Order: sequence, then structure tokens, then C-alpha cells
Amino acid sequence: MKKFSRILCVLISLISILAVAGCGSKEVVTVETTAPTEATTTEAPTTVEETTTEEETTTLPIPTEPIQFVLFGCDTQSVTPVDDRRSDLIKIVQIDPTDKTIKFIGILRDTKVPIEGYDPQKINGAFMYGGADLALQTINENFGLDLSKYIMLNFASLISLVDEIGGVEVEISDEEAVAINLQAADFTGEGRLEQTEELTGGGVVTLNGVQALAFSRTRKIDSDYFRSARQNKVLQAIIKKLQSMPAEQYPQIIDKFFNSTETNMTLEDITVWTLMDLGSYEFSGYMVPDENYEYDVNGGVDDTGSWVWTYDTLAAGERIKEILNGTFEPLEGQNEYGEAADEHDGIPKGSKDLINDW
Repeated sequence: MKKFSRILCVLISLISILAVAGCGSKEVVTVETTAPTEATTTEAPTTVEETTTEEETTTLPIPTEPIQFVLFGCDTQSVTPVDDRRSDLIKIVQIDPTDKTIKFIGILRDTKVPIEGYDPQKINGAFMYGGADLALQTINENFGLDLSKYIMLNFASLISLVDEIGGVEVEISDEEAVAINLQAADFTGEGRLEQTEELTGGGVVTLNGVQALAFSRTRKIDSDYFRSARQNKVLQAIIKKLQSMPAEQYPQIIDKFFNSTETNMTLEDITVWTLMDLGSYEFSGYMVPDENYEYDVNGGVDDTGSWVWTYDTLAAGERIKEILNGTFEPLEGQNEYGEAADEHDGIPKGSKDLINDW
């Protein structure tokens, strides 16, 4: 038995651990449930209103099957919603109670694919043209998958969330510290965000919200492949930080975060996460394409002038299925964030000169 009010606070906080960078959100967030408790629809909510009495409870079974959804986010230069909502962050997420794992599989935004009704182009365009429905359809058709659930977030929620939980601890290189400082400067000033302190160098550091977003966006020192791994690193850091926090702090996190969320998952879909001891789950990240596995991958400028990845997406989809069903065997040395090597597409990690090229 779980008190519904407690479940509501916890489940929304669990959504928040998945934020990395996001999109402009819809104005309406609908919450549904089959439990004997009234659900509500709120306009851009800033608080959560309870509609239950102290005696009302709902009982849910502990999940026995994997939970899968796609996390979408837009990488924009503004912290406010914009019309150009390309899903520059695309991660397939699986929470699996059968083997106690949480997996994040990032599909690189420059992957060139057919999009129904449009010429072949970068996969991130599908969200802009047809929202989550077309984005899911494009992923499923090109990778041979059957994904139906999604969560879409405004990336400003990452800043609010990380600041609300007191920052996140990650290990960074000296090159990444420089990139974070330069990237953070793009977010601050001119009436946008408060100025933030500069990092003095690499090591294990605590990043505030602006810095965590800057780290999640960092690719100019190497490539989008390593950016995806950095996003996975921030995700894991947020998960660890939330695990250490008392549940009494969840409501204020909700106030800062929930109004940036759009999803087609029901209340019951997400509430069951509260029954799972996610703190004991093993975290792992992956990227697609990865030239260590997709041997036919080719990166270059196409006939439209866009830099894209081309590869057999259906074959890559088979690797995604293996990752999800637990039969995939990564190369020795692949880390938990998905990096199988310190070089990708001929570019060593952290090798580009930011000072001259920014």
C-alpha cells in the first residue's frame, strides 16, 4: 500500500532524474490513472494539488517487465521555448527490474534518415515537423523498434533541477573545464541567466545548473559522440544525488521542474517506479552510431550542405535490441557512459583548440 500523495511527489521527482537538455514544453500536461483517485489536468503547473483524502490509497504491482521510453530534448541557445524544436537529444531509456539495470542509448542527432513526408535529413528534424508522434515513428521505422512512450523536457529544467539539489559531482578534464566556462558564458548575461563562477581546472568537481547544462552540451572539443557520453555522465550524477536526498525535499523539486515536462505516459506508468529500488540498479550508457560496432558508418557533408552520419540503421537497431535484452557484449574497456575508445571518427577526446576556435 502506498499513500497517493507520497507517490505523486516521488514519481515526478523520478522523472526529473532523466533531464539532460530539453525542449520547449507543451502548455498542457495530462495525468491519468486507473486507481480510485481523481486525476487532474493542469496548465503549466507550478505546484501539485492533491485530490485525495488521508484514507485514500492505491495499490500497484511491483513491475516485472522492462519499462521503455524515449527521452527527447531540444538543444537551443535560449532557456525559453522556441519554435525550432529539433530533438537534439534522443535517448532510449530502459528501466529493467529483471536484471536491475538502467540503460540509456543515445541516437546521435546527425543520423541521416528518411522522415515520412520529408526528404531524408537529420533525425532530429522529425520532432520539429511532427512532434513526438513523428519522432517515435521515425525511430521505429528506421531502427526496426517498437517504442511508444516518451518524455520531453525543456532544458531549462536541468538548470533548475541541478541547482535545487545542490549541484552534481562529476569528474572532468582540463579541456572540459575550459569548454564548460565558455559554454556557460553563452547562457549568461543579457537578461538570460545569472553569471556563474568559472572552473579553474579538471578533476572531481561539483557543477551547478548552468555548468551541468554546459557540460551536457559540450562537443566542440571533440564530437557529438563524446557529448552523448557527457550527457550520460550528468544523468548518472543526478540519479546518485537524488538517491541521497530525503523524500521531504521532493515537493520543492517538483515546483522547479514539473512545468517543463510533456509525456504520454500515464500516472500509473510512472508511479510504479516508486516501487523499484532504483538505487541498487546498475547504470550503463551507449551511443548509436559507434564506429566500434557500426563498421559501415560514414560521417561527412551531404548534398544539402549538412554534416551527417550515414549507416545501416536497421543493423544498428539490432544492436539496440541486444542492448535492451541483455545479450549485447561491449568491447573490453567500454565505460559506463558508453565510450568504447578515446577516439571517434578520427577525433581524439578533448583534442580541439577551443580558445582559437570558439
